[in-house]
Amino acid sequence: MEIEKETTSRLDTPTRRTSMTLLQAKREALSASKAELAQHGLADPALLEQKRRAVVLAHEAALRHTDNYSAVFQQLVNLLGCNPEELRGYLGVTEEYEDLE
Repeated sequence: MEIEKETTSRLDTPTRRTSMTLLQAKREALSASKAELAQHGLADPALLEQKRRAVVLAHEAALRHTDNYSAVFQQLVNLLGCNPEELRGYLGVTEEYEDLE
């Protein structure tokens, strides 16, 4: 109701018509730009940079996990004097596990 009232109260001036034409042209240009960007898909530089940062972060997290595991594992072996193979079996670490470098 308010929207209709406001719409009808606007004066149709040459300045407003020019502005509305300009607005429509800008909307069409924006739509065309979005369509072009969608065609490029994965080639979007911002998206590629975001993915690169995610890969670096995941790699750093894996290294930190490996470092933490290795430090705790070595500390347990030294303090408890237990067999490293038995400790790996108790912790559920399979033979496929390898330290990241």
